[in-house]
This record gives sequence, structure tokens and C-alpha cells, in this order.
Amino acid sequence: MSFVAKFGADGSQKWLNNYGFVSSYDVLSSVAVKADGSGVAVGKFDGKSAVVKFGANGSQAWRKTGYSDSNNGLNGRWESVALASDASIVAIGQLDGVSKVVKLGADGSQKWIKSIDSADAILAAVAVAADGSVVVTGATPSTNFVAKYGSNGSQAWLKSVTSDDSSLVSVAVAADGSIVTAGPGTQVGKRGSDGTMKWAKAYELTLRGNEYIGAVALAPGGGIVLGGSFGDAFQTGQVAKLVDPALMPRITSAAVSPAVWSGKAVCPKVSVKAGSSVVPASGYSVSGCGTNIGKYTVTVTGKAGFAGSVRVASQVVPQTVKISKAAAGKKKATVSWTKANAKQKITKYQVAYRLKGASAWKVKTTKASAKSLAVKSLKKKKSYEFRVRAYKTVAKVNYYGGWSAIKTAKVK
Repeated sequence: MSFVAKFGADGSQKWLNNYGFVSSYDVLSSVAVKADGSGVAVGKFDGKSAVVKFGANGSQAWRKTGYSDSNNGLNGRWESVALASDASIVAIGQLDGVSKVVKLGADGSQKWIKSIDSADAILAAVAVAADGSVVVTGATPSTNFVAKYGSNGSQAWLKSVTSDDSSLVSVAVAADGSIVTAGPGTQVGKRGSDGTMKWAKAYELTLRGNEYIGAVALAPGGGIVLGGSFGDAFQTGQVAKLVDPALMPRITSAAVSPAVWSGKAVCPKVSVKAGSSVVPASGYSVSGCGTNIGKYTVTVTGKAGFAGSVRVASQVVPQTVKISKAAAGKKKATVSWTKANAKQKITKYQVAYRLKGASAWKVKTTKASAKSLAVKSLKKKKSYEFRVRAYKTVAKVNYYGGWSAIKTAKVK
């Protein structure tokens, strides 16, 4: 008996259904699942190629058998299946001994079916790109191959990879249309969407030999996850993870807040995005940070699963001044503060004041050597609010520190 089963994140079984595949000759070979939990399974039923669609709860939506074309009959078996973004279904397998690629609608209706141009070809894996195009891998007695079909079934290209090792056993398609294949042996290759080879590498999983990679998948953040095994009878399969920068999300923008002078290089606070997604602090580094007050250009560079870099204008500003008191006098108030660190070499201080409850501030400026300022011509018996900040002029541009906390005084 063949079956499809669903398990929870904790490994507990949620449901199991055999969909009538109870004969020893009935086989379910492959399954693909949508984001909503529904999916399809393919294989062979009563000697015929078969597809079953099921709901998120495991219930059977439909089962169809006997797909064929003008040259081959109903007998056969689908070996692998993939789902497109529009819910259409693509399966590979054999009908009457000939390798086929078939595309079905969401209701199981046959849209097109294509043969591989070799009587001895065996198809191994299938994947569907975001644009609906189909990529398959497989082998003949003399070569391995990867082929691409348009969403309408027209063959875009077929590329051969000569090897006497094993077939291209697995394939995955990235969001940008690039193609990653696994096999033969421990080979992993990447191609552009047009089939152009980008790179090919062999990965040594262990030192035991007799290794092969049997599966490939693309992880968020640009990782390439490989599954395979090696020839030690006392060991189980092993997974290796690679990182391909071309598959990583790329940093596209960064927003910065001014950095505050500290006497040493200081970087601004940064909010970084890859497209519309926020990049965590672990996903980037910042370089080009400034020491002295003034303007700088910092570079934000992706890391830990993020690629790309952006350059952003930033600045270092004076430290926030600490206001010590606001002493009320007759129609005036004297505001005092702690002088800024002399190493900042500030240009001047600004003292802002307003009637308590008012929205607009008035500002007076005083020299860098000052540590207090008398604000005159204030209204008697009224409460005023005061705050102070420092600024430095560099190349005719003023760089302002943050305003101090507010002090209140009631004028006599």
C-alpha cells in the first residue's frame, strides 16, 4: 500500500491517506505541497500514470489516471512532481517506456505533454520557475542533461553534461530564474536562466569516499542545502550547506541617524532593507565611520546570508549638553549648563526658550567659552521653558548636537 501522511512540527502524525493505492502494484512516488497545506501526489495506479490532489486535511479532491499523447498510451508512472505559482502541476516519468514531461491544470486536465528527444533518456527531477517555465534533469547512457521548457511546453534549451558517474539527480530554481543542479556524484552546478553555466564545484562531504549528492534545495538567505550519503556502512546521510552570493537577498537601502561624538570612531544607527524586507543587525556591517564632528560616507555591506552593499551619507554631531539649572530673576532667567568636552572644539551654544505651553521656541546664541546665559525681557510671573545645545561649524556647515532636557523657571 502507498500513502501520503502529514506530520506536525513536533513529529506527531496529523493524517494518513492511501487514496485507494492499496495494490502492491500501486505506487505514490512524489508529493508537492502548497502554502495552504493542500497538495498533489503522483505515481502509478492500476498500471497507469496517476495524479491525486488532496486538501490540507488530507481529503481527496480528485484522482486522475491515464495521461497520454499521440505516440504513447496510458501505461506508465510519474516519478516526480512540482507545483507552479498558478497551482498548475508539472510531473515527469515514463509512458510505455518513454520519458515524458506533462503539465496539468489545477483540476488535473492535461495542458501539454512532451517527450525527451532520446529513446533511452531517464528523467530524474523537475522544478518550476516563478514565470511558469519548467526545468528537468536526467540522463542517457552517454550523457547527463538539463532542459528547460516554456510555460506553453516549447523547449527553450537542452544542455548536456558528459559524465560516466551518475545523472543530474536534483534541481532547484531560484527567484531570479537561475538553476542549481546536484549530481553527478558530488557535483553541484549553477546555470543562468538561459542555460549558461555559471559555476560547477565538487564538494567533499567526508573523507570516506563513495559519496554522492542526492538532493538540492534553496534556503532563505541564499543558502544551497544538499542532501546525500557516503560509503560508510555505519554512518547515515549527511547534509551540507553552501552559500551562493548570487542567490542571497541583496541590500538595497539604508537609513542612518547621526552618530554622536565620543572621541573615537563611531558608527551611526542604521536601518537596512533588502527590497521591502528589514535586514537584522546580524546581516550587515558598517564601515567608514567618523571620529571628528562633520560629514562622512559610510558603507553598509551584507553578511551572514545577505549580499550587496550601499553607501550612505552620515555625520558625527556634538554630544548633548547637560543643562544644570534655570534660575529665575526679575523679568529674566539665567540658564546654566555643563560645558562640552573641549576636544569637540564646538563653535557656539544655542539657548532656546518659550512660554510654558507654547509651541514655538525663540533661540539665542552665545560663544563656545560660555557656560551660562541670561535671557531677558521676559514676562513677569510667567513660567518659561529652557533648553541648550552645542554646534560646530565645519566647511561652512553647522552640525548640531541634540537638545538638552528642558528646565522650567517662573519669572519674578
